Amino acid sequence: IHIMAGRVPAGLDRGSVEKEMEETFVENLRYAADVLNQDVFHWQIMDGNLTENVKKYFPLIGHIQIAQVPHRHEPDSPGELNFPYLFDLLEELGYQGYVGCEYKPRGDTLAGLSWLQEYYKRHVKQSKSN
Repeated sequence: IHIMAGRVPAGLDRGSVEKEMEETFVENLRYAADVLNQDVFHWQIMDGNLTENVKKYFPLIGHIQIAQVPHRHEPDSPGELNFPYLFDLLEELGYQGYVGCEYKPRGDTLAGLSWLQEYYKRHVKQSKSN
């Protein structure tokens, strides 16, 4: 049984395996994650108000995916989101989780990671001055 897709093995009737599917689902909850994966691209599109949402759900966030809105490019590309502000907010809150880059580079992959150099320079400079 593919529990998430709800596919039933060939030759079986859904009604005949429904109870087993439910039991499998409930049993697998013990493996459920205890943190959220927040995709800021979709968060912005669906709800906006990232500052308050990050603060509200911060204790539950364990992974953040980033991409600029609306074209899903690098964080330093033109768009709706102010990533330097967002990264500063995460640092201010003490974020220790992962940040995943889930965007379509405007050019090649290496060029698409160039924004990290500026972030690193700013971050290291701030750390040394503290």
